[in-house]
Amino acid sequence: MAQEMGALAGEPTYFVEKLWKGLGDEPIDTGFQQALFCNRFDMPMYKKLEFGKPHTIREDKAHRWKVGLDIHFYIDVRKISMMRFAPVKKVTAIQELEIQWIDQDKCKLERPLVFIDGAWITDVTELALNDGFPTVEAFFTWFNTDFKGRIIHWSDVRY
Repeated sequence: MAQEMGALAGEPTYFVEKLWKGLGDEPIDTGFQQALFCNRFDMPMYKKLEFGKPHTIREDKAHRWKVGLDIHFYIDVRKISMMRFAPVKKVTAIQELEIQWIDQDKCKLERPLVFIDGAWITDVTELALNDGFPTVEAFFTWFNTDFKGRIIHWSDVRY
């Protein structure tokens, strides 16, 4: 999972635009202005987006993320081009996520099993779109092995 989501198909991810759409009516700040000025924000694409990105999925084995922590939104981390592109937000909730790839021939399943907070989720469309993937298929192309992680929320969206 080291590549960008859009790199799966060689397409841009529109990560910044999706995250800003997920912030709702957040006032424009210097991070947004800098992203726009530095040609790192596609305004026509932002206006076309139906879904924003109200959370992120992280492995977080050390349980670093906790409700109330600040989230600093940066791109190009540890590079000279690193920049903050959105206002600091607080973690509003954390949900446990598990994806289990099982022998689908034996179980006749079309997709892996997905659990959020221990509950089996049969339709992952909302989760996939909200996390910035264009389709459920792209979500499972990215998460193509067993996965245990966390959904880090900065909005009111829950599953």
